[in-house]
Amino acid sequence: MFLWVSLCRELKHEYFPIFPRFIQCAHQRIHHINAAEYDDFVSIICSARNVFYIMPGGMVQFQELLQSLRRTKSCRKELWQRIMNGLATPVSL
Repeated sequence: MFLWVSLCRELKHEYFPIFPRFIQCAHQRIHHINAAEYDDFVSIICSARNVFYIMPGGMVQFQELLQSLRRTKSCRKELWQRIMNGLATPVSL
Protein backbone atom coordinates (compact mmCIF):
# COMPACT_ATOMS: atom_id res chain seq x y z
CA MET A 1 0.00 0.00 0.00
CA PHE A 2 2.83 2.39 0.87
CA LEU A 3 4.36 1.91 -2.57
CA TRP A 4 1.02 2.75 -4.19
CA VAL A 5 0.65 5.96 -2.16
CA SER A 6 4.24 6.91 -2.95
CA LEU A 7 3.67 6.31 -6.66
CA CYS A 8 0.51 8.42 -6.62
CA ARG A 9 2.36 11.29 -4.99
CA GLU A 10 5.03 11.14 -7.67
CA LEU A 11 2.48 10.96 -10.48
CA LYS A 12 0.52 13.85 -9.01
CA HIS A 13 2.98 16.29 -10.55
CA GLU A 14 2.58 14.59 -13.93
CA TYR A 15 -1.21 14.28 -14.00
CA PHE A 16 -2.44 17.27 -12.02
CA PRO A 17 -1.84 19.80 -14.83
CA ILE A 18 -3.75 17.49 -17.17
CA PHE A 19 -7.05 17.72 -15.25
CA PRO A 20 -8.00 21.25 -16.37
CA ARG A 21 -7.04 20.44 -19.95
CA PHE A 22 -9.09 17.26 -19.95
CA ILE A 23 -12.09 19.09 -18.49
CA GLN A 24 -11.81 21.77 -21.19
CA CYS A 25 -11.54 19.14 -23.94
CA ALA A 26 -14.54 17.20 -22.58
CA HIS A 27 -16.64 20.37 -22.68
CA GLN A 28 -15.55 21.17 -26.21
CA ARG A 29 -16.24 17.61 -27.30
CA ILE A 30 -19.73 17.46 -25.81
CA HIS A 31 -20.72 20.63 -27.69
CA HIS A 32 -19.91 18.95 -31.02
CA ILE A 33 -21.00 15.38 -30.33
CA ASN A 34 -23.46 13.33 -32.33
CA ALA A 35 -25.24 10.12 -31.36
CA ALA A 36 -22.77 7.94 -33.28
CA GLU A 37 -19.96 9.19 -31.01
CA TYR A 38 -21.70 8.60 -27.67
CA ASP A 39 -20.00 5.26 -26.94
CA ASP A 40 -16.51 6.68 -27.52
CA PHE A 41 -17.25 9.68 -25.33
CA VAL A 42 -18.59 7.49 -22.52
CA SER A 43 -15.54 5.25 -22.76
CA ILE A 44 -13.24 8.25 -22.44
CA ILE A 45 -15.17 9.59 -19.43
CA CYS A 46 -15.03 6.18 -17.72
CA SER A 47 -11.30 5.86 -18.36
CA ALA A 48 -10.71 9.37 -17.07
CA ARG A 49 -12.52 8.48 -13.86
CA ASN A 50 -9.84 5.88 -13.14
CA VAL A 51 -7.10 8.51 -13.40
CA PHE A 52 -9.03 11.08 -11.38
CA TYR A 53 -9.68 8.41 -8.74
CA ILE A 54 -6.03 7.89 -7.87
CA MET A 55 -5.19 11.56 -7.51
CA PRO A 56 -5.71 13.53 -4.29
CA GLY A 57 -8.88 15.56 -4.72
CA GLY A 58 -9.44 13.98 -8.10
CA MET A 59 -12.86 12.54 -7.36
CA VAL A 60 -14.14 15.96 -6.32
CA GLN A 61 -12.92 17.38 -9.62
CA PHE A 62 -14.44 14.44 -11.49
CA GLN A 63 -17.82 14.96 -9.83
CA GLU A 64 -17.67 18.65 -10.71
CA LEU A 65 -16.89 17.68 -14.31
CA LEU A 66 -19.91 15.38 -14.42
CA GLN A 67 -22.20 18.05 -13.02
CA SER A 68 -20.97 20.65 -15.47
CA LEU A 69 -21.35 18.22 -18.39
CA ARG A 70 -24.87 17.39 -17.23
CA ARG A 71 -25.85 21.07 -17.23
CA THR A 72 -24.79 21.64 -20.84
CA LYS A 73 -27.52 21.80 -23.47
CA SER A 74 -25.57 19.31 -25.58
CA CYS A 75 -25.85 16.58 -22.95
CA ARG A 76 -28.97 14.81 -24.13
CA LYS A 77 -30.89 12.45 -21.87
CA GLU A 78 -29.66 9.41 -23.82
CA LEU A 79 -26.01 10.47 -23.50
CA TRP A 80 -26.35 11.18 -19.79
CA GLN A 81 -27.95 7.77 -19.26
CA ARG A 82 -25.07 6.08 -21.09
CA ILE A 83 -22.55 7.97 -18.97
CA MET A 84 -24.31 6.92 -15.77
CA ASN A 85 -24.50 3.29 -16.94
CA GLY A 86 -20.81 3.33 -17.78
CA LEU A 87 -19.90 4.77 -14.42
CA ALA A 88 -22.03 2.20 -12.59
CA THR A 89 -19.16 -0.26 -12.97
CA PRO A 90 -16.52 -0.21 -10.21
CA VAL A 91 -13.31 1.75 -10.66
CA SER A 92 -10.65 -0.48 -12.17
CA LEU A 93 -7.08 0.33 -11.26
